[in-house]
This record gives sequence, C-alpha cells and structure tokens, in this order.
Amino acid sequence: MLRLADGSQVEMNQRSQMFVTREVRGTTIHLERGNVIVHAAKQRNGALYVRTPDAEVMVKGTIFAVTSGTKGSRVSVVEGSVKVDHGAQSQMLKPGEQTTTGPSVENVPVQDEITWSRDSARYLAILGELSGLQKQIERIPAQGLRTSSKLFAMVPENTLVYAAIPNIGGTLSEANRLFEERVQASPVLKQWWADQGPNAGQLTQMVNKVRTISDYLGDEIVLVWTSGKTSAPLILAEATRPGLKEVLLGEMANVNRRTGKASLELVENPAQLRMTDGETQGAKVYLGKGLVAFTTQSEILKDLAGRLENPAGASGIGDSGFQHRIEQAYQGGAGWLFAANLDAMTREHAGPFRRGSRDNNVARATGLDGVRYLVVERKEVNGQTKNTATLGFNGDRRGMASWLAAPGPMSTLDFVSPDASLASSFVIKNPGALLGELIAQGGPELQQKLDEIQSKTGVNILHDIADPLGGELTFAIDGPLLPVPSWKLAVEVYSPDRLQWAFEKLIDALNQTADATVKLQLTKTVEKNRTFYTVKPVGGQAGALGVELDYVFVDGYLLAAANRGLLNSAIQNRGTGFTLARSEKFRALLPNDANPNFSGIVYHNVGGMVGPLADGLKQMSAITPEQKQAIAKLQANSAPGLVYAYADSDKITIAANGSLFGFSLDTLALPKAFENIMRQKR
Repeated sequence: MLRLADGSQVEMNQRSQMFVTREVRGTTIHLERGNVIVHAAKQRNGALYVRTPDAEVMVKGTIFAVTSGTKGSRVSVVEGSVKVDHGAQSQMLKPGEQTTTGPSVENVPVQDEITWSRDSARYLAILGELSGLQKQIERIPAQGLRTSSKLFAMVPENTLVYAAIPNIGGTLSEANRLFEERVQASPVLKQWWADQGPNAGQLTQMVNKVRTISDYLGDEIVLVWTSGKTSAPLILAEATRPGLKEVLLGEMANVNRRTGKASLELVENPAQLRMTDGETQGAKVYLGKGLVAFTTQSEILKDLAGRLENPAGASGIGDSGFQHRIEQAYQGGAGWLFAANLDAMTREHAGPFRRGSRDNNVARATGLDGVRYLVVERKEVNGQTKNTATLGFNGDRRGMASWLAAPGPMSTLDFVSPDASLASSFVIKNPGALLGELIAQGGPELQQKLDEIQSKTGVNILHDIADPLGGELTFAIDGPLLPVPSWKLAVEVYSPDRLQWAFEKLIDALNQTADATVKLQLTKTVEKNRTFYTVKPVGGQAGALGVELDYVFVDGYLLAAANRGLLNSAIQNRGTGFTLARSEKFRALLPNDANPNFSGIVYHNVGGMVGPLADGLKQMSAITPEQKQAIAKLQANSAPGLVYAYADSDKITIAANGSLFGFSLDTLALPKAFENIMRQKR
C-alpha cells in the first residue's frame, strides 16, 4: 500500500511494477505491469493520471482499478468517474463500468478486478451486520392491501406509467430507528457509518422530512407519467389532516431559498393558470378538495381540477385495456404497484420502429413489437412478501417472446443436488421450430452461411443439431467455485446418436481448417455400459489451460459438466433421489397456486458461496473478533431464494416470494463486495 504526496493511496497486487512522476499537470502513476487499485484524493491542482503502455487514465478524485498485461490494459471504475484515452479513442467511465484497450482483453465483472484486496474480511463483516439488520426491518408490520383507489380515478387519460405505493412514512421512520440502534450497538457498523461523513446526517434529515409530510397524507401515494405535449410527472395523494398547507409552505420556502428562485409554487386555483406557466416557472403544488398534487405542467393541473369538480365524469385512463389491468391489480389487493402502457409508448415513439427499419425487424424477431403492458406488484399475503411482474402481449406471443413454453415438468432438474448454489431450468418450445424461425428472420445471408457449413461438414444445423433436442434444459453451479466452477448442463435429447454424429462431424471440420491455431480433441471412455465423452483444446496456448468439457447421454438426456466427477455424482444423485427438487429447502420456497409446474425457475443459495469464502478469510486473514462474529451472522442469515415464471399464450408472469424477487441484501451485495471495500478506505 503506497500513499502519495497528495494523499492518494495505491494498493499493488503481487508481481506488479510501477513508478511515479510529478509534473505541472499533476501526478502520474506509470503502471508497467500488474494490477493496482487507486484511491485518488481530491486534486487541488491538476489531476491524477495512471499510464500503461497503451492507455492513460485521468481522474480528479475517485476509486478505480487498472490492469496492465501482455495483451493490453483494462480499467474498472468503483466510484466516481474516470477518463480513459487509448489510441484515438477517449471515453468516460462511471461506477461499475469497464473498458479494455483491445479485443484480445475481454471485459470481466468489476468485482473480479479487485477481489485480491486485503480488506475482504472487513467488507464481509459489514455485510453480515447489514443482513442481520435486514431481518429486523422485514419484521416491521406492512401496511394493509388496498382493494380500491380514489386517486386512480383522478389520473389523466393520457397516462403512460402508473405507480402506486403505500404511505410508508411510519415504516421508514421505524426502519431508520432500527438502523441507528444497530449502528450504535455494532463496532463494525459504527465505523462504517462514520466513514460515510456528511451522508449519514443527510439520511436522517431526509427520513424526518418524509415522516413529517406523510403524517398529513392518506394511505396511498400515486405517481403517473403522461404522454403528448403535456408529458410530465404527476404525484397525487389524499390530504387527510389540517395543517398540511403550512408544512408545504415551510418546505417550499426552504427549497426556494436554497435555489435562489421560485422553484416551487403553491397553487390554489388551477383554472387561473396559463399553459406556459408550468414551462417557464417552477413546479406546481396544488392543494384542495382533499387532494395534494405535484407537477410541472399547468395543463395537467387544469385537467385534474376538472376531474375534481366532476368526479362522476372522470373517464379514467384512455386505454381501456390498460385501465382494466390496473383495476385487476387493486381487486386482488395492491401493495406496491407499477404499470406501464408499453403499447402506447411504442406508438408515441414509433420512429425507430417504422416498417422496414432495422429496429423494427429486431422488434418483430424478438416479439417486442407485440408487447402491450408491464405490471409489477409487490405485496404481503399471509405474512409472506410476494413479488410479481407480468408482461402482457397483444394477442399470442410471437418471435423470441414465444420461446418460453407453457408450464411443464422439469426432469432435467433431477441432475442437480440440494447443495447447488445456483440452478436455472426452463421449458421451451421445440428447438427445431425455434431455429427455423431464426433462420427465416435472418434472411438469405444466414441461410447461405448455413448451407456453407453443411457443404463442408455434412451437418444440417437445423435437422442434425436442433431437431434431436427436446424442450427442456437445466444449468447449475453444483459444487466448488474454485479453482474451476462446478457447472453442469442437462438437456432433453430425442436422438442421441444423431446429435453425437453431428458433434463429431463439426469437430473434425474445425480441426481440418487450415488456419485453426487451436484444435479440439474428442476422446471416448466406456464405463458401466455408458460412453463418456471428453473434449479438450490442444495446440497453442489453449492446450496448457487444462480446460475440458465432459458429457454423456443418460436416459434421453445430454448431461455435460466441467469434469467427469460431476457427471458421475449427478447420475448417482438422480438415481438415489438426492436432488434439489426433492429437498426440503427447495420445496419450502414453492408458491401456493393452482399450477403444478413452471415454465422456468432460477434457484439461488448464497449461503453455499458465502460459507467457503468466509471460512477461507478466517484462516488466511487477520480479522477481529467483531468481524468474525459479523461474518457468522452473514452465513446464518443467508437463505435460498426462488424466482419462477409462468408462460401463457398472451403473457409471461415472473414471481418470487421474499425481498426483491427472492434476492436478499446479501445476495445483491456480494457481487459488489470489493467495490464497497474500496469505498471504506476513503
């Protein structure tokens, strides 16, 4: 760890080499090889630069990683923004973004570029405390479901987006109280929160302001976005207590004082507004007839005032189908609700999708030109949080949107053990028919390329590869992640012999290609009346990597994996019934509904990944007792989750129980682990 004169810190990985120079324009880190993570201090004069043999990075104050290798350079941004120049190209990168200096250096997840940081234990400790806090927050009683809405009748006819949320002022305040108590009780969180600086106080101020205003509002807050010339957001809520006007005037005065202009204005008679007022002046807040509304367009307020004067004449949203779908959501009980009229959005911005255009062809091929609406719901039913997203279509699904088949059995899931950390399984329509659709969409050029392949190999991709496949597949990570991820793939196969013949023909054709620097070696081994196949790259640098693909045909399925051991264990587990689908932790996640099958599922168990990582840190890193305790909390609070999908003729529904479609705080935060480590070091 190096500290520069300007306060910047540079963490160097092993086998790295660099030197530093100082000029009028600023400090330059010359990275000749290896990896560095730079915590650039705020530069008073000039900037901080990192120069590799083929690139230069410029920053004023941020956190980023740079890798310099034989094939080129890679720059990854953790916080702030950086400017990267390489060759004649120049680009700005934001947090989570990455660039490389050539096609031979591929992008990787940003977190992979900083996993070697020595502060891993510290981050996992923080994550463990936050996961425990999340459990407390989830136990806060949720607001009751709403089966109707007075606000829905007041929204403009040209509404494109409708979002309705419960008034969470009280819940937010209680969550903030729990958070502050946890911070004071946990040394790990207390230090982390202190490192946030002014942000800590700003969060508390924001929560207090929200709570103050929410006490005067009804049980629902609605946000809509309209179309046409008056396209603008509109926020609606019921005013349920006297005194709201004085509170709003006080907040408006604070905003106007900070901005130095009339950014907010209270309107009591919308009929007197001119159409241009909302465009030339600040935003408007209307308070009257038991309603409070916020928008930037005077015409929207005029329309709202008319609806309030004549509630019986309010016709609701202009699109009756879109309106009916929102009404259905309320009839089933609404918690958090988001609905978008995608059909109207496409028609309003029809330029890119005009007939014959490239974008229109893509939309037709994917089936997105037939999308009608998107509805996302989150609500608590019988003490369990349920998340649902529904994508509706104008008529039957077509194109790629039609590939997901109706719910059906998932036998390939039987090759996955209960110890899997990730498993995804799907039922799709006939692969031959799907490939036929793609070929038709690809036009004569694609057909010509396929004909060339067939003339060279004798293999017809459609009839020899796609037709032998069934409509079911499963991919899983079922075992250790290191040194090689324990992946496996199971696919239904109708004609194994035909498929194997096609594989062998394609491999032979590839190996006979004159300019092929890497060749594939296919070997066969017969074991217990089964033929196991192994494919390895040979020649060039690829032969030294030790990468291989093993596969076998089992009872009408193609089973592939990273090594032979995974194949054998998968076959054995299937035979003994030691499978994920039969495990108690998987079955406990299944939803209660009328359908016995799914069209697709994604199962994840972060605990399976956190455990080995945490155990390794305990053995290899010097961590404090508080950090050990927090890591143990992370392991204890990591629970599996399940996301599932149902496909109907005119819609696809994706759902999950629990937080954020089955992904808890630790699930979402793990990929950003080392990004947060860097932020701790400021």
